Amino acid sequence: MTTNLLKFAALIAVLILTCETSGAQRLHHAKHPHKTVAVVSRPPQIIKVHTPANPTDRLFMAMAYLDKHKYLTARRYAKMTKLSAQAARAELNSFARSNGNPICSIVRRNKKVYTKAA
Repeated sequence: MTTNLLKFAALIAVLILTCETSGAQRLHHAKHPHKTVAVVSRPPQIIKVHTPANPTDRLFMAMAYLDKHKYLTARRYAKMTKLSAQAARAELNSFARSNGNPICSIVRRNKKVYTKAA
């Protein structure tokens, strides 16, 4: 009976030691998991324009500038009117496309500029 008890105790000891070493191997791999990167994109934001002038007033501002200068860039127009650069380009393009406005767009040195229509 004592021999069987010793054999059983030895078997339990071997199983415990085996489980501990296999667990240690698993823990070693768990220390260095694969790195993952989460990509988060923000929804587009609506930009409100806070300028005191309406489009007609801004057209007169552009015409007054063109009376003294040869051409007007979208960046300069954005600074004059306090619009964003994108809104300034869109507004100048709409002025140039409309038939009644005396502004036209031309390409000068790989840059789109706006001048007085002839």
